[in-house]
Amino acid sequence: PDQCNRMIHYKVLIHKLPENKIYNYELCPGELVMLDAGNRKNYTWSGSSITDHFSYQQILRIWNDEKILLNYKDSFACLGTDSFYLNVLKDTGTIRFIGDSVLFSGKTAVFCIEGGVKYYWESGELIDCSTCPCISIIPKNDFSLKVTVLDEFNCPHIFQINLKVLFPDCDSSTVFIPNAFSPNQDGHNDLLFVRGNNINQIYLLIYNRWGEKVFESKQLNFGWDGSYKGKKLSPDVFAYYLEVQCIGGKSYSKKGNISLLK
Repeated sequence: PDQCNRMIHYKVLIHKLPENKIYNYELCPGELVMLDAGNRKNYTWSGSSITDHFSYQQILRIWNDEKILLNYKDSFACLGTDSFYLNVLKDTGTIRFIGDSVLFSGKTAVFCIEGGVKYYWESGELIDCSTCPCISIIPKNDFSLKVTVLDEFNCPHIFQINLKVLFPDCDSSTVFIPNAFSPNQDGHNDLLFVRGNNINQIYLLIYNRWGEKVFESKQLNFGWDGSYKGKKLSPDVFAYYLEVQCIGGKSYSKKGNISLLK
C-alpha cells in the first residue's frame, strides 16, 4: 500500500455576521444630539461632524442632514457597521423679525414676527401680549428684546436684539398747555390738561389776577375744571407757572396766561 497518502480533516467554524443596527433621528437645525457606541467593542466613528473617532460618546450639533457610521469588530473579529441617520427638519416657511428701527422714549413701538406658529417674547420693558405674533412696547430707556418662534416642526428660532431709545426734546415742541378752555360741560375742552408724549412729572400752578392760587396739580391726568373752592369761576384770564420733568431727565418750565371761556 501507498503509505504517502494522507487524509486530513479541517473543521471550519463559520460565525454569523454581526447584526448591524440603523438609527434614525429627526432634529431641529442646530440641535445637539448624543450618540454612543452601546456595547460595541473595537470601534471607530466616521462622519463629517466627528472630531474624536475613538470616543465612546459623541455630542454633535447638527445643522444639515448627515450620516454617522460606527465601524466595529465583534468578539470573533468580524466587521460590522452601525448607521446613524441624522435628518434635519426644515421649515418651508420663512421666519422674519420686523420692527421699528427708530425708537423714542415714551412712544409706542411695534415689533412683529412674520411666519412661525408660536411666539414667546421676553423683555425688561412691559409687553402687551407675550405670545402674539405682534407686540407693542412703550420704552423708557434702552432695552433688549428676545423672541423665540416655534415653526411647524416645533423647532425654535431665536431672535435677540439690543435697542437704542432716543429721547425727544423737552420744550414747547413736545409739551403743550392750551391758552384757553371752556368748562361749560358741553363735552369739549371742559378740562385744562398739560399734554406731551414724553412727560414724566409735572407741577402746574394757576393764579387769578390778584395773585391768589386757584389750582395746583402734580399729576398729568389731573386737570383743572375752572373752579375754585368748589365754585365755578367766571370767564377771566389767569396766569400759570409750569414745570415739567421729561422721560430721560430733561426739564422744561414755562409761564403764561390762560383764558377761561364759557
